[in-house]
Amino acid sequence: MSFFIPRELIDFTYLGGESSESDDEYDALARPYRDDLDFAFFVVNFGYSRSDYDQLTDNQKLFIVKAWEDKLVSDNMHIYNAVHTAIYNANRQKGDKYRVLWEKKNKGRGKVKRLVSEQESKEIEEAIKSNMSWVDLAYLSSGQKRPTKKG
Repeated sequence: MSFFIPRELIDFTYLGGESSESDDEYDALARPYRDDLDFAFFVVNFGYSRSDYDQLTDNQKLFIVKAWEDKLVSDNMHIYNAVHTAIYNANRQKGDKYRVLWEKKNKGRGKVKRLVSEQESKEIEEAIKSNMSWVDLAYLSSGQKRPTKKG
């Protein structure tokens, strides 16, 4: 039993795949060899043996080929970004900042400590029940004491 697969999930987005203009003569010549052509693609790109290839369903083959295209495009964009950043950094003006390829999103400063024991989580639950302010809860969850005013 087959089911519906949306074309967007399996059609090539960047590599062309099937074009709107179909070459009927080529399609007629390739039809008897379609399985062999598909098998050759899987051998060259993924190193599949004939038994590995035969175990795949048609849907799995379509999804694998689409994932291969996505990975190929992603890898090429990473290379492009690396080269672009390197060229920019090599040609930058004196005094300009370097452009970094990968920025750290979380630099590790100001992290809230994770609750380690059940006792700490119970303390927080009790504080919530006693209507403690959110500021006090933040200090409690990070394991710090709230500063007091010196006066």
